[in-house]
Amino acid sequence: MPDKLSNKIYQILCALLSDQFHTIAWEELTQEDWEALAATARAERVAPLIYQRLGNASLRLEQTDLVCEQIGILHGKLAPDDYNSAAYNQLIFNELGRISAKLNGESIRAVLLKGAALAISVYPDIALRPMGDLDLFVQSQNLDIASNIIESLGYKKSIPEMQGIKPLDNRAFNHEVKLFGGPQDSVLVELHWNLVGGDADRRSPELDWFCQEIQSSKMSDNVPVYIFSPTANLLYLCAHLMLQHGEYRSSLLWFYDLHLLIDKYWDSIDWDRLPEISARFHWADAVYLALVGVHMRFGTDLPGGIIEKIKAHSDPRTRRMVDINAEISDERLANLLISREAYNLSARMRMGMTHIFPGAAYMRWRYKPKIAWLWFLYYPTRWWNVMMVGITGITRKH
Repeated sequence: MPDKLSNKIYQILCALLSDQFHTIAWEELTQEDWEALAATARAERVAPLIYQRLGNASLRLEQTDLVCEQIGILHGKLAPDDYNSAAYNQLIFNELGRISAKLNGESIRAVLLKGAALAISVYPDIALRPMGDLDLFVQSQNLDIASNIIESLGYKKSIPEMQGIKPLDNRAFNHEVKLFGGPQDSVLVELHWNLVGGDADRRSPELDWFCQEIQSSKMSDNVPVYIFSPTANLLYLCAHLMLQHGEYRSSLLWFYDLHLLIDKYWDSIDWDRLPEISARFHWADAVYLALVGVHMRFGTDLPGGIIEKIKAHSDPRTRRMVDINAEISDERLANLLISREAYNLSARMRMGMTHIFPGAAYMRWRYKPKIAWLWFLYYPTRWWNVMMVGITGITRKH
């Protein structure tokens, strides 16, 4: 896959986000480069943040009139991104207020994950952290109650039978349920009962440890919510970035999340225990590469020797999963190859059967037959697609 770090436009975005304006050779940018800055900022999900940086008066000091004019044009192009992010995030947090009030009323602690947690903890304004959905974590025993409560607010499960997997195997291979709702069904809630993977997945951590790392917080309207401690959040974000998506399928925004978290909570992160906990969860390779990645992009300060200490706990199987995510752009193929490392043989066979013979509700949802009861006629189409992905995976050399 292409090396983003060697891309000039990507480097400029990194410099802007880390306030290293003086390192940018503005005069050397072509008109094509200026156009690419806007497109890449959107693709990397940092457009509102770049809009804010371009509005900084100190950025234009000692720049030529032509450069100042181009910065002003780029700033204007990104204004709608800033506005849309602010509007949508406000919608999401309004929905979060409704959902949290209901869950809190049933004594269910829903932990904010990823965007929502970061927006209220490390970003100065919730509008600056673009969000596509609302991620919540609840303990497994509270999943059905929490799901029913959210559905009582008008939300509906987006995929029947949990992506086609039979109920018996659902928790073994899945870790979240997706529900759409809110105004015009514009909000996606991903309700997690596990982190990174299902119960049978080697990537899944010890949830008891994470449940001991839950802290209370509040939104702007003083609605009580819950987030993970800085140490737990750092570990989870690194694992999510590297083990679920991979360095080059991940947006620049996710690395910037880590940069802000480390910068703000440096003194609260348990750096001494980080290597040992990373090793216990088989996450050392993911944490190591994520920290290297954030340092390379933003020059993020890290404790002396921490990279080497974490790297010393490298796990061959985890490293293979990280490498697969880094090398393969096709997400379905990457997931197939990762399953070889993440699941034992018995689990892989069970998963294979759920993909080959998903239930009727899923087949109707996925293939939308004109006559609903003829859903089973679409099995050959599914088998062909599964076979082609499987052949690619089998024949691929690592």
